[in-house]
Amino acid sequence: MLDALAQLGHLHAFTVRLSARLPSESNQPPYDARRHALHRRVEHEAVEVVQEHVEYAKGDQLPSPRGNLGEVNASVPISPPEVLAALGVSFRLHEHPDVVVPVEVCAALGVPLERTVKTLAFVTPEDRLLLAALPGHARLRYGALARAAGLRRADLSPADAGRLARAGMQPGGVCPVSADRAAVVVFDETVSRLGHVHCGSGRADSSIEIEAVQLLAAVPAARTAQIAGLPADEPA
Repeated sequence: MLDALAQLGHLHAFTVRLSARLPSESNQPPYDARRHALHRRVEHEAVEVVQEHVEYAKGDQLPSPRGNLGEVNASVPISPPEVLAALGVSFRLHEHPDVVVPVEVCAALGVPLERTVKTLAFVTPEDRLLLAALPGHARLRYGALARAAGLRRADLSPADAGRLARAGMQPGGVCPVSADRAAVVVFDETVSRLGHVHCGSGRADSSIEIEAVQLLAAVPAARTAQIAGLPADEPA
């Protein structure tokens, strides 16, 4: 609730600034119907933006980016960095050549594999996106993930590029943070203890640097389970 109020405060300031760009009605002739209607429309749309972001802070889906005022650009999904920015989360975005596996990210950024969070994407039989986030040097225990998500192991199908695109992501840049409110996100229980980490940004040519605890906090509906194992661990 406090996060929602903080977002409301930030966006209220945006509303004030946006309205201030229009000439004050008190400085206009007694009544200018066109300008009056435009001024009221700006206020109305700005309030809608505030309300939508507050709803997202409560766990709902982040609205699609707006192009011209009053026009919702629903064809362009919100990217993970945009979600984090809307939530007021502190992070850095690092650009690098296109990569598809964590080892390549480490080579591009000069960070150890143990300080990365890789996210594997699956699709459920109901076409819901399932995102599994675990340390970059660990392997996924598919059975454990299926149990954490309330599925059978046979229900786990890799998400293709088209399905990822609908969530604002592409192969090689999958992130546990997205604007897809129907996505099921499962973090390995060790992720919160990793400290400063790098993870996907939604694109293959950039990565997000963020505190692990903030990454988890950005997905309040996420589940936590022991879904990762090292090569020496017993099979899932």
